[in-house]
Amino acid sequence: MEPHTGTAHRDVDRLTVCTSGQGGTTVRSLLAGRSALPGARITPTGAGPPAGG
Repeated sequence: MEPHTGTAHRDVDRLTVCTSGQGGTTVRSLLAGRSALPGARITPTGAGPPAGG
């Protein structure tokens, strides 16, 4: 089970998102569609080493 949580840090023209899930590309696409930033300026990262099975 993956918790539905995340944190974000916004600079002037970049957004870094730490997400607990495995769908970094999906997170980037969804945030780009809902913000003024293009996907190239959004960086999804994992919360830590993979855990699960």
